[in-house]
Amino acid sequence: MMGKSIKQHIMDRLGDGRIRKRLIQAGLRRIVIHRDFYVKFGYKIPKKNPGTFNEKINWVKLYRRDERMALLTDKYLVRGWVKKTIGEEYVIPMYDVYNTIEEFKAALPTLPDCFVAKLTNGGGGKEVILCTDKKEIDWEEKYSRMKRWIEYKPYYRSGEWQYKNLKSRIMCEKMVDIDANDFKLFCFGGKVVMIQVDLSRFSGHKQQFFDLDWNLLPIRYVAGAGDEIYPRPDNLKDLIMIAEKLAAEFEFVRVDLYNVRNKIYFGEMTFTPNNGMARFQPEEVDKKLGELWKLDENRKRIGAMDFAR
Repeated sequence: MMGKSIKQHIMDRLGDGRIRKRLIQAGLRRIVIHRDFYVKFGYKIPKKNPGTFNEKINWVKLYRRDERMALLTDKYLVRGWVKKTIGEEYVIPMYDVYNTIEEFKAALPTLPDCFVAKLTNGGGGKEVILCTDKKEIDWEEKYSRMKRWIEYKPYYRSGEWQYKNLKSRIMCEKMVDIDANDFKLFCFGGKVVMIQVDLSRFSGHKQQFFDLDWNLLPIRYVAGAGDEIYPRPDNLKDLIMIAEKLAAEFEFVRVDLYNVRNKIYFGEMTFTPNNGMARFQPEEVDKKLGELWKLDENRKRIGAMDFAR
C-alpha cells in the first residue's frame, strides 16, 4: 500500500486547529475554506455559478459580507431584532450577559439553580452549559471550558465571516426545557420549504425531516432518524408563519425555533448550516436545495443600515 502523497500530508496539516487559526489570523482564511470543502466533497468550490446547497454556503463564506448576518448571528444582539419583528413573547427570558468569566463568577450566587449559559458568538450548539442544579456543578471545570470558548473564537474554527468581529460574552437564559426539541426551518426567499427536527440533542441525538404537510422525508444529514416519527405539532402553522416573518429579507436562512408544550421560542438564525460541510443522503437533496436558493452573485456587500433598529 502506498503512503500518503505530499499533497495529502499538507491537507492533513491544514486541518490542525492551531494551524487553521494561524492561517486565518494571517488573512489566509480562503485557503482553510477551500481545503475543508475539497477534503469533504472531493472537488473545488465553484467561483461562479455554484449549484448545490453546500456550494452556495461556501460561496457566501468566501465572497459575501452581509452585515445583517453578523448582527443576527450574535445570540445577544439578535434578541432586540426578534422582539421588534415577531414580539417579546417569543424570546426566552434572559438573566444577564457577562463580558468576562470574572463577571459570571461574581453573578453566579444570584442566578437561579436552573439556567442555560451560552457563548453569545458560539456556533453549532457547542458552547452551551445546561445547569439543572448549580450546587451539583463542578464550576472550576466549567470556568475552564468557558475560558477556552472565549479564547478560541468560532471564527478561527470555521472561517465563517459573520463571526469575525463578534464579541465573546456569556449569556444566561431561563431553562424552558432540559432537552427542548429544536425545529429548524429552511427558508428560501422568505418561504419555508423543509423542516428539520432535532430530538434529544444532548442525549441520543436524532434528526428527522418533514415537508410542510408533515410528511417524513427520507433524508439523513448529521444524525439518524430513529424509529419513532415525531408527531405533527398542533401549532405547525404558527411555526411556519414565525419563521417566514424572520426570514423575509434573506435569500436563504435557517430559522431555529423551540416548541415547548406548544409554546414557541426563538432559538437562532443560521446562515451557513453546519459550515457547509455536512453531506445530505441522498446527495440529490444538496442539489435540490441549491436550486431553491436564488443566490445573487452580484450582491457581495450588504450593509445593515437601519435593519436592527
